[in-house]
Amino acid sequence: MVTPYLQLNPPPLATPSLHIRDVKEQFYSHEIVLLVANINYTIIYLQCGKVIVSSKNLKKYEAMLCGLGFVRIHKSTIVNPVFLDNRTPTTLNEVKMLNGKVVRMSRRRRKDIFQENKPADKSSIN
Repeated sequence: MVTPYLQLNPPPLATPSLHIRDVKEQFYSHEIVLLVANINYTIIYLQCGKVIVSSKNLKKYEAMLCGLGFVRIHKSTIVNPVFLDNRTPTTLNEVKMLNGKVVRMSRRRRKDIFQENKPADKSSIN
């Protein structure tokens, strides 16, 4: 008898599942690497390498995911900061993801993104 995947590997409790009506699939928010807008569609890149195209626009996903730690880094991109590769230097307007994908970033949002991911400065504590 085959045991279902979710019984062997239950998802973390803090990551709700997303059911997208037009995609007919259910996945968890911690599996999303990034979301990219393409006119009125959204392309969702998952951790397993799967790519999903949804007919919802990026603004609807922003409302669902920004409370879960996702960050909108460009007018056409939302990223999961867990998958940001902070060790690899890029140009000022780009961010490299752990899956190797390089994503454009708005210069106005750059400061906010790197302040969130930066460790606390020990000299400012004293």
